[in-house]
Amino acid sequence: MRHAPLILGMFGLGVLGCGGGGGGGEPITGTIAMQYGDSSPALVVGSAIQSSMATNMLVQIGSDNVDCDTNLVDIEGFEFPKGSFVYFDVAKAPGSHPTAGVTVMKSTSDMVNINGSTGMVTIDSAGDRVTGSVTFTTTDNDVGTISVSGTFDVLRCF
Repeated sequence: MRHAPLILGMFGLGVLGCGGGGGGGEPITGTIAMQYGDSSPALVVGSAIQSSMATNMLVQIGSDNVDCDTNLVDIEGFEFPKGSFVYFDVAKAPGSHPTAGVTVMKSTSDMVNINGSTGMVTIDSAGDRVTGSVTFTTTDNDVGTISVSGTFDVLRCF
């Protein structure tokens, strides 16, 4: 788990300046659900963008502010979008990834929590839309259990 305000404080930046725009994103379908401690934020937007690795894609799903211009891995100027998010970097081709790196991020006006571990990701198709499923669970000392599971259907942006 990383707490962005602590990281930013170490670099002398002090207060976390959050941005991310006025909301919105690319609508998704599927059964994907997140449990973040005592809350269950609805994951309703998402996209699949080109990864930094030529053969991979970054699938990113969130409660708000995820579209084809979003890259949750490469946040410029520490301007994190606000909301709850899950993202993972996997091969563009259909297949199973039983030890995929899965990251969950929750961003508010004054804090960013990032938790990651391995999870099970399956990509069923990667045409105009990317479909598949994800199962992920981890524990945060402050938040408690964090889990994501279900199917997803997101816009392919590459």
